[in-house]
Amino acid sequence: MGTICARLARSNLQWKLTPTGEAMAIFAGAQAYISPSWYVTMHDTGEPYRRATMSRCMPTIQLSSSMARGR
Repeated sequence: MGTICARLARSNLQWKLTPTGEAMAIFAGAQAYISPSWYVTMHDTGEPYRRATMSRCMPTIQLSSSMARGR
């Protein structure tokens, strides 16, 4: 196991409190926009692509995050 160190602004009154109980930290990871033009289509491969056609594809946002809990 390890230790997570954090910094708080002096205007945030939490820095004066004694740490007690459990804590949770959430880390935001990489984010990316996935364009419908990136999907494989029948035009690209010459074979039918069964999941979706280009006209049905919607743009997507790819997100990742993780959460850590401890005392």
